[in-house]
Amino acid sequence: MSRKREFWARISYVNCPEANCEYKTKVRRLLIWHLTVTHEYSVEKAREKANETGIYCPPEHTMYMREWITRGDNREKHRKATYKHWQANREHYKSNSKTYSATHREQTRLSAKRYQEQHLEKHVASEKRYASKYPEKIVGHRIAKKIPLGSECEFCGATKKLEHGHIDYAYPDIVLTVCHLCNVWMNKGV
Repeated sequence: MSRKREFWARISYVNCPEANCEYKTKVRRLLIWHLTVTHEYSVEKAREKANETGIYCPPEHTMYMREWITRGDNREKHRKATYKHWQANREHYKSNSKTYSATHREQTRLSAKRYQEQHLEKHVASEKRYASKYPEKIVGHRIAKKIPLGSECEFCGATKKLEHGHIDYAYPDIVLTVCHLCNVWMNKGV
């Protein structure tokens, strides 16, 4: 029997005091294992340390936070605190988002598709609002779909992420082949 298995057998009776939560029990046992092996604590000392450590159960905590947010003005407090944290750690959030999107492209695409299917009415209403607000853009996009794309961007020469770009939607048949960045630059009107 390995050292780890012996250890697990010895501490298997450690339970979460709150409704015998399986998650907390596992985490507490892992913490005790880590303290005894890595930091050479005695089992008793490790157990004391594990009991001092605030291990919370994610499902329980999530339910508590959902209830807390709905009470009184907590929603606004939570929104402000979240926004403040995001402002302070903006670059970290952006880099994490980019790396996750890059490594989980298919999962991200499927998630977006699932969301769109679940909220179809909202999506259709949004498209109708856009069409009523910018009818000239809708016409321009329909015409542009029929025109084949060129092989490179007409501004910078890029060959990836090519799109149709309209100089002026009043003339929907005048379309350029541009990369995404140049199209954003054109639309900003710089």
